[in-house]
Amino acid sequence: MRNTSTASAAVPPIPPAGGKGDSWLLRLQRLVDRHAHLAKNGSRIASSGTKQARVARLKQCFRDLRELGYMLPDPAGLKPKHVVALVKHWEQKGLSAATIQNRVSVLRSLAQWIGKDGMVRDTVSYASSAERVRVTTSAVAPKTWSDNGVDIEAKLGEIARHDAFVWIQTCMALVFGLRRKEAVMMKPNRADRGDLLFVTDGTKGGRDRVVPIDSDIKRRTLDIAKMLVGPALNAHLGGPRNRTLQQALKRYDNVLYRCDVNHAKMKVSGHGLRHEYMNNRYEQITGELSPVRGGRRPPRALEAFARAVVAEEGGHTRTTIGSSYYGSHANLKKAATRAQANAVEDGARQQAPGSPEVAVAPRPDGREGGSEPAS
Repeated sequence: MRNTSTASAAVPPIPPAGGKGDSWLLRLQRLVDRHAHLAKNGSRIASSGTKQARVARLKQCFRDLRELGYMLPDPAGLKPKHVVALVKHWEQKGLSAATIQNRVSVLRSLAQWIGKDGMVRDTVSYASSAERVRVTTSAVAPKTWSDNGVDIEAKLGEIARHDAFVWIQTCMALVFGLRRKEAVMMKPNRADRGDLLFVTDGTKGGRDRVVPIDSDIKRRTLDIAKMLVGPALNAHLGGPRNRTLQQALKRYDNVLYRCDVNHAKMKVSGHGLRHEYMNNRYEQITGELSPVRGGRRPPRALEAFARAVVAEEGGHTRTTIGSSYYGSHANLKKAATRAQANAVEDGARQQAPGSPEVAVAPRPDGREGGSEPAS
């Protein structure tokens, strides 16, 4: 499969301030072209997706600065006061903690590029409170297809009627826990090592891994994938040979959207199949339902082992990442406590003397809806 995202071989020098063609956007783009292809530590090449995300975030940061009255002609003029103003602005706009963290992170990278390494501090240094920018990655509700009422077998059959390649990609995601790009780039003949599946193409951060082929459904799915692509060692699941990687990924997204696999229609995404695998694998090892599915906590040593196995098979270096798929008992308990406290607070506020009357808006199904202030 051809990967059409190639880095520019030569980057023109940044023109001096005030020179011909000088503009903040042009100068920012050239800084990005020179530096954004490297990962944060500079030791490896960042993916095209990472580079595109950095570009979008940086452009938004400088547009926000101009909205705030800071008309910087040159991104190299970034100062601490600008970061302070931006974080305050983002908090007032109600942006999520994760979004704020990501934007400050890309400003920190920019500071390194312009020779001001260390100027941009931790996000909490700029926030109104540590809680405001604390990112909680632990799942509090399952994102799997089955837990959101999706008939997996029927939905996969619908996908198959649209595109056989996208169907096998989703099947591989379900039974091996593959990410979208890994499933699209999978070369089943090369990856099949008997009782192990070698996942090497399209991995996040270039982290290769192996997933055990330890069940009939895994073996049958992989054999069907091999039949679909033919005997060639490097034949992949992306579809016809003339289809580029970007086209194959877009095809995957389009087919799933046409089959209503999106949050607007079914409250799930294609990534929910990977969530399915992670939750099921945790349960297979521990013998208990996953935390986010309401399961009891297994013995500590067994749970630690399960988290390590699931993280390894999912391509993660940290076992804590697994909580974003199957949750954790501690975080779910905290979430329940916060929800209970909020409910008590809301109840007290509604019963307080002199509180405004509320009009209850009827729902489409005829039941009472949420409360809204009477106009």
